[in-house]
Amino acid sequence: MEYQNEHQRQMAILEASLPYVAPNSRHAIRMFLQADSLVSLARNDRNTGGEEYSLEAAEHSSASSEKQMNSIQEMLLQIQEHLTPRESEMVQMMLNFMNAGRLLRRYREFNRNETANTSLRDFLISQLNPEQKTSFEQLQNIMYNE
Repeated sequence: MEYQNEHQRQMAILEASLPYVAPNSRHAIRMFLQADSLVSLARNDRNTGGEEYSLEAAEHSSASSEKQMNSIQEMLLQIQEHLTPRESEMVQMMLNFMNAGRLLRRYREFNRNETANTSLRDFLISQLNPEQKTSFEQLQNIMYNE
């Protein structure tokens, strides 16, 4: 099956896996798929040349893809305090999916930019800020008596 982009392929995989997901997780995944459909619909309507109505978070129109994802995550975090515990749990699951996707994209970029001798450990260390790297190295030295 042909897809216009990687995102559509990933959503199709999620939808196809739905019958095999644990029953208590299905609702969250359905909600995630519906939210994605709503965002896609809003974006497509704006591009058809009709009325200029769109559902975007602030600063989306000129932002990069990574910045857009951050805005959506910030919005979800802001509304989370107003949700029921079950809704909040589903939003947290969506945030986890978004963070996992971001980590996967960064890992792919890391592999493209680095030599073949790099490992997952090297990638994960590269994601730490300088203070975290220092703490990790100190802990490693203590654990392995280096």
